[in-house]
Amino acid sequence: MGEVNRIYECLGGSDTCPITRTVNGYSTVLEYCALSPLRSRGMGKPVPEFQTDNDAYNYYNVYAKKIGFGIRKATFEKSKKALGEILSRTFVCDKAGRKRASTENASELIINRRPKTKVGCGAKMKIKLTSSKAWKVTKFISEHVHPLTSPDKVMHYHSHKQRHRSKHCINLIELLHEEGMRPSNIKKVLNVGYQGQDAEQVTTQQMIDLIRKTRKESDPNFYFSMEVDHFGTLRSVFWADGRARASYLSLGDVVVFDTTYKTNQLSMPFAPFTGVNHHGQSTLFGYALLADEREETFKWLFSQWLKCMHGVAPKAIITNQDA
Repeated sequence: MGEVNRIYECLGGSDTCPITRTVNGYSTVLEYCALSPLRSRGMGKPVPEFQTDNDAYNYYNVYAKKIGFGIRKATFEKSKKALGEILSRTFVCDKAGRKRASTENASELIINRRPKTKVGCGAKMKIKLTSSKAWKVTKFISEHVHPLTSPDKVMHYHSHKQRHRSKHCINLIELLHEEGMRPSNIKKVLNVGYQGQDAEQVTTQQMIDLIRKTRKESDPNFYFSMEVDHFGTLRSVFWADGRARASYLSLGDVVVFDTTYKTNQLSMPFAPFTGVNHHGQSTLFGYALLADEREETFKWLFSQWLKCMHGVAPKAIITNQDA
């Protein structure tokens, strides 16, 4: 029989309410209650209210890391009177809910889905905005229905990967990227520089995501579009940055379109739109990753291409014989 871990926490307000870990019938007290909505541990005073909902999220996330699970933001309630004002938020264990299992998709392609991580866990913390514009804990469920994670592995949860989100780290990533360093090398530099502080390490994907976000913020003309099937599964994606769009408007009389390139993992055709500048050099106008090479897929791609390029079609397109 597999190991079952559960967390119990008393909400009665006592200073001696224990947080326990139960493994195969044996309980061990980890620490004493720090999340009681009525009293703070050893203080005899109400737990401080949070100034922002983000402060409450960070507080719950620190607790989750200590216990051995990750969290994510779930539902929220908005005010009907004040436009856009959020009145309550719920933070849940990242294993909450259940993913709908399905192997079908509109394109009849075999999709390599990620492993199931949602097991219907009910652990959560709910906060509500008070009349004084502070956030107060109104509901807390501590019991988990899955094994908890050991301290040496808990930092792998998304909510605990905080280092790359710090202002100091972001500034350093942007600086190294501007110097022409690749994301994989930026990762190595940061991990060596932060070595010894804790076990958390940044990843290459985190570097890529942050650089992409920064590029979007610095390039308001960046355009992208995604095609999904009726299950919400990504099929195709098209994108072009501001420089590529501007280049097309002045150099796009003739466009070369080729789908002979394919990625290694998913075997999706890579379709770049290229042209030639005034110096006889190749220049890129746009890029696409396609689910297949069917007529419907190309119709979607070229409709997005025209939308991206303000409805200006090229005078001629040169393509391979299979496109």
